[in-house]
Amino acid sequence: MAASRVINQQSFHDGKLVLYQLENRPKQLWLCRLKVPNGSGYIYRGTGTSDFYEARKFAEDLLDDIRIRTKLGQSITGPNLAKMAEDFETHARAKGEPTNRDLAIIPFLQTYAVPYFTKNKITDLNQKEIGKFFDWRRENSKRKSPKETTIIHETSEFSTFLRWCFRRGHLDREIRIERPKQDGGRRPHFDPIDWRKLTRFLREWVKQGEHKSGPIHRDRVMLASYVLILANTGVRVGEARGLRWRDVESEPTSDPTKSTSSFTSRARRDHGRSSPARRRSRRISEGSGSSAAGSWTARNR
Repeated sequence: MAASRVINQQSFHDGKLVLYQLENRPKQLWLCRLKVPNGSGYIYRGTGTSDFYEARKFAEDLLDDIRIRTKLGQSITGPNLAKMAEDFETHARAKGEPTNRDLAIIPFLQTYAVPYFTKNKITDLNQKEIGKFFDWRRENSKRKSPKETTIIHETSEFSTFLRWCFRRGHLDREIRIERPKQDGGRRPHFDPIDWRKLTRFLREWVKQGEHKSGPIHRDRVMLASYVLILANTGVRVGEARGLRWRDVESEPTSDPTKSTSSFTSRARRDHGRSSPARRRSRRISEGSGSSAAGSWTARNR
């Protein structure tokens, strides 16, 4: 395909800034060519407008920005975001098995960030441009419109990617993205029907895992026990994650088929507040049939 002929070329600042259009283009947008200050070569950009005065203003502002960056010793020809997203994926996979967070960041970048910032260098990004991107993201989705919680997660993922770019030296500063405020809407509590459905599913799910590899069955047992401990004791998520067998004490009951165990949150105990944090959990012996919490846990000591 033959190159389009340059038309309507106009030069300013002794040739440091040149505006021009290309023949046979339907929109007749203005393009600009800027001389690299104190260096060799040119920078080419599209102005995104067919209005000459708007195009000149865009080019003048860009030239001023390049002059400032040159004086500060900053890069003016950094890689574009698509290249950095590709490098991020290569780096994540080179470490071995990518983390779940990496596996969430990569498709987000490829699906939304790269198409939006297709004409931007990584050094062009700032809080204002990123804010515009997430405004656009709310209106553009491959599936249904994203909830605000999704935008919050993606804001965090994009921040992780930008910190990686900063550590690699592609950004001269760390860009902090303002997280959107959560709308405050919470999911409703489980009612008795929902709870019975969940516990019934957990029992079957763990049972199905007995025929799978060791780690799969172990993880299912641990997750099911974790859910039951949270629900039956009211312990906080962070406290449950820090729970160890040494924190648990068994207590006899009058019923020989049942036993009661209590435990103390280590976080609270370390701060000298063990009594308010003492949680009581019902433990039912294996074979009683009404709960699987005791049997799952006992087998995995």
